[in-house]
Amino acid sequence: MVVRMEIDWKDGMAEFWGSVVLTWLVIGGSVGSGWIEWGLVLAVCWAAFNGAHILPVLTAGSMFNSQDWEGGLTKIGWQVGGAVGVGLLAAITGGDGVPYPEVLEFNTDLGHWLTMFIGGGLVYIVWSSCDLTDLKGLGVAAFAVGMAAAAGMALTGGADLGTNISGLIDGGSFDVEGLAMFLANTIVAGLGAVMAVKVNESL
Repeated sequence: MVVRMEIDWKDGMAEFWGSVVLTWLVIGGSVGSGWIEWGLVLAVCWAAFNGAHILPVLTAGSMFNSQDWEGGLTKIGWQVGGAVGVGLLAAITGGDGVPYPEVLEFNTDLGHWLTMFIGGGLVYIVWSSCDLTDLKGLGVAAFAVGMAAAAGMALTGGADLGTNISGLIDGGSFDVEGLAMFLANTIVAGLGAVMAVKVNESL
């Protein structure tokens, strides 16, 4: 029996180009840790790329709750692919990527993981409850994610991993710790989203 995977190119391109824009803004320094910057950038990206998650932590929350593993992993692949493209362009033109600058070893700080878990639940519940085609819903979702970023939630995982991979083109080394942090951050945020949905359903 042959299982064929159908690719939704429209959805994939939305994720790819949304990630390209976000990564470009991260590299350019337009997106810091401030909630206003994150809110504005995500509002613009979600409005421009309708239906795209753009952030792997949101896709993880959606994937864990719907158990659509194929669709979720495909989306994350497109997101990382968009960041790889920007990283390759940066490497070719002599620019810098955005590998995890603060990660010298795997983060064992409990506060970080609590932030990822609680933040993952909060942003998923708000984001999934909002109508992103409506200006009000778009703003609420974007600024909820922005507030989570200001609280310390790691949201640039796709950009970090993508430019980490693309950095190999100019002889750079692959940051294994960065990959481990990307996977762990994404999974913990996804688990937080699952818990948030269960709590919300019990209310």
